[in-house]
Amino acid sequence: MNIFSQYFGRYLASRRGRNLFRRQTILESLPRSKRADRLSVTLNRRLIDQARQGLPALLVQLGTSMRGLSESEADVLREQHGPNEVEHERPIRWWKHLWLSYNNPFNLLLSVLAAVSWFTRDNQAAIVIGSMVLLATLIRFVQEHRSNRAAQALKEQVSNTTGVRRRVDHVAAD
Repeated sequence: MNIFSQYFGRYLASRRGRNLFRRQTILESLPRSKRADRLSVTLNRRLIDQARQGLPALLVQLGTSMRGLSESEADVLREQHGPNEVEHERPIRWWKHLWLSYNNPFNLLLSVLAAVSWFTRDNQAAIVIGSMVLLATLIRFVQEHRSNRAAQALKEQVSNTTGVRRRVDHVAAD
């Protein structure tokens, strides 16, 4: 029974860290270490301080103005920090999704019971239990696949756009 509780504990811990059907925030995707925890605390404090500042002081701190950045300033920032693009998650492969649909303590316990039934020559029980596991796994796989497709269709209907204000520096012609 101790092995089962250890496996169940590992299962719960792995599901908490690897949610397949929820987007992770950037801070959650960082490796869990003291440095990442300090980064999140530092980032939160900085954001709170910036939110409390007045607009002129915040614009000076961020190196911009009410007129925005020039194209050359934006190019320098792009080179330093990379493009301002949202990363898109890749869908998991069907065979991995099928494995994750099967891999839960209840199915594993039933699989062990089916194997014990098979080895004790109780073929009817083994077939019934195996069928239950197979049916439960396939139902979960199909339902999650359908819900993922519906969620993807909803994501495609949402558009994320933003307006950018660029300062145009005119060079005086002689």
